[in-house]
Amino acid sequence: MFCEYGGCMSKFSGCSLSKLISNAQKLSMYEGAELSIIAQGEFEDCAEIDVNGTKLLISTDFGPLIGDDAYIGGQIAALNAISDIYASGGIPQYAQVILSLDDSISNDIAEQLLAGVYASCAKEKVRIVGGHTIKGTECLIGLSVTSSPTNHILHKHGAKAGDKLWVSKPLGTGLIMRGYYNGLLSAKDANEAIIIMLKSNSDALIISNSYEIHSMTDVTGFGLIGHLSEMLGDGQGAIINLNAVPVIPPVLKLSSNIMHNNYIINNYKYVADKCPLNIELDDIKITALFDPQTNGGLLFTTPPNIDFINGDYHCIGKIIDTHEILVI
Repeated sequence: MFCEYGGCMSKFSGCSLSKLISNAQKLSMYEGAELSIIAQGEFEDCAEIDVNGTKLLISTDFGPLIGDDAYIGGQIAALNAISDIYASGGIPQYAQVILSLDDSISNDIAEQLLAGVYASCAKEKVRIVGGHTIKGTECLIGLSVTSSPTNHILHKHGAKAGDKLWVSKPLGTGLIMRGYYNGLLSAKDANEAIIIMLKSNSDALIISNSYEIHSMTDVTGFGLIGHLSEMLGDGQGAIINLNAVPVIPPVLKLSSNIMHNNYIINNYKYVADKCPLNIELDDIKITALFDPQTNGGLLFTTPPNIDFINGDYHCIGKIIDTHEILVI
């Protein structure tokens, strides 16, 4: 059941996804189809649906289990799916479960998996209203989540030059889980990543109600720099202070050259395809910037005069008006 590319490490390559969507749009021959297509570069963490003048947010997320405990894996999968609603400023209210079970999964394990999903949804006050379950070749779990009506929506775009760049969780969940899977790290090390992935991103509601937020997303499959590149407007860039970037301690036990993999390289290419990037993957903390995260932290920008007393929020850099991403 333990999958080497569990959670958001299973995310489709950003470059391949962009090409796939672009080509599919060109091949869509049905009259009026263009009305249902979102333009490239306008994707948000959630779909926004207008209902009688108010907005509903809808998001779908599913993938292979992460970790080797079904109950915890279900909890993380649910929190990861719910996170996009929080990152968009919404309050998650309803969810439908997406579940694929392979023949190796016993009923006892499946019950533990669903129980974990139910537990996270109950804690986040999300009501499960349905779902779809199939037999497949791999165990997959996730949710389609709908928010309560809101007119207070946060977007990826909107950052301004000079804005501070913040992250709310340390990086490295993907590196640690792959290190554990391959025998490089202990179960105790893996548990440090599990604890981070079990933390809800509901803080987004507190932040957005108390401070001026210009843009927000969450750090998942494309890594911190991948999702940062999606936040940048025309001509914008960012400076990241590597010493200020928090990582989960076991990450520092790993070697950057050993942890190179397609997930890291694909995220590097995804960023380089959109923004000049003069960065060598020769430091494990730099590698962590491209590491796919599962239920990773919030990534957001504020005016330069904003400061947080809460130690959970780390200022890791700023937005600049030069089209490049620098790590110093």
